[in-house]
Amino acid sequence: MLDGANVHVSMVGFDDGSEHMRVLDGRKVPSINSNLTATADVTAVRQLKTNKGVAFIGTTKKAPFDVPTEVAAALLLQANPNGSPSSDVMFPYANGMTITRRDEGLWIVDFEERSMQEGACYEAPFEHVRKQVYPLRKFHREPRQQQKWWLLARSCPDMQAAIRA
Repeated sequence: MLDGANVHVSMVGFDDGSEHMRVLDGRKVPSINSNLTATADVTAVRQLKTNKGVAFIGTTKKAPFDVPTEVAAALLLQANPNGSPSSDVMFPYANGMTITRRDEGLWIVDFEERSMQEGACYEAPFEHVRKQVYPLRKFHREPRQQQKWWLLARSCPDMQAAIRA
């Protein structure tokens, strides 16, 4: 025996349909599914069309794009050379931790898929991200995070479109 080895063996038998008693893990069961369970057959599940566009994995930051409320308030007040408000790229941030714990009042800077030139037109938020994120991403092993350091690792445009709808 190998120290630490974890070996699982499954044996499956077939019959001509005449066998009516089924035993799984030493218990009689009405049926045995292809994934060797006797409960709901999850191998046959299908995506419900009515659920399409309802739930999303969400954005993935993989860098400190979050901004405390007091810092966000100052950044939001600063004018931008493009005449657009910083609220175009700054949003209150919530996730499962916000629901299950005390809300920390965080905001997030999210340039969605804007180019670096477009993002830089939101001067204060862009400068915040340049100081906080760029040092961590300039030599990152993942090409997207290195080349597009001002963007979230995954922006989830489908979710953002659903939120806007």
